Amino acid sequence: MSQQNPPLASGSQQAELARFTLSNPLEILQHLHSIAELKQAVTIFSNKGNSFIVTRLLAVDVPRSVLVFGMSADDGSNQKLLASERNVLVTAPAGVKTQFICGPAEAVTYEGRRAFEMPLPEKIIRLQRREFYRIHSPLTKPVWCRLHEPPGRVLPLFDISLGGVALSLSLDQHAWLQSGQILSQVDIDLPGVGLLQVGLEVRHVMLISARDGQEHYRAGCTFIGMNMARETLVQRYITHLERERRALVR
Repeated sequence: MSQQNPPLASGSQQAELARFTLSNPLEILQHLHSIAELKQAVTIFSNKGNSFIVTRLLAVDVPRSVLVFGMSADDGSNQKLLASERNVLVTAPAGVKTQFICGPAEAVTYEGRRAFEMPLPEKIIRLQRREFYRIHSPLTKPVWCRLHEPPGRVLPLFDISLGGVALSLSLDQHAWLQSGQILSQVDIDLPGVGLLQVGLEVRHVMLISARDGQEHYRAGCTFIGMNMARETLVQRYITHLERERRALVR
């Protein structure tokens, strides 16, 4: 297979990408394990970007510091990958575009099938764009957002992304939550993951009509004061929900 080379980033783009770069080994391993668990498709560009294959990450072998990928059905592309010294890997676990570079691949057998081994990457670029992916909070296990201002207010999450959340409000609640309002601190208990303590900016409040005819308000909010640890917490929760939903489908 052949395809246009991925465009090179300009100096300003490279500075922007640095904000989204994982370099901590534990964070890198955690993100790679998420890709493997979700069985997310991975595109590997080889031969200076002139060839590519689409495969899946089969295993993260930490003791040997290698990644294991399935081979393509196209032997020609497999051979080009084996001859390539530098390979660019692109994927989007839970809708979050991820890119990293690995060294040369080696042909191996993994669980009885042909596979590639590649060394673990030293860093991962994870583009945390709010518009990429939003996942609904499960109705059977609601997630609650506790507001510090006004104190004692607790609202259910409608959905969550790496950029923010949508909160559900009853008809008598929307009066104290307005567009442009800053909530300096809220606590969101993410089941199975941990407590997210962050700020919110209310971007819009809309009246929603449900299928049963009942009306409620929905407040779309962006996160304020996010850092790598908090972003990782949200990403872990999104991955957790996606894994549960795929298990139910299967």
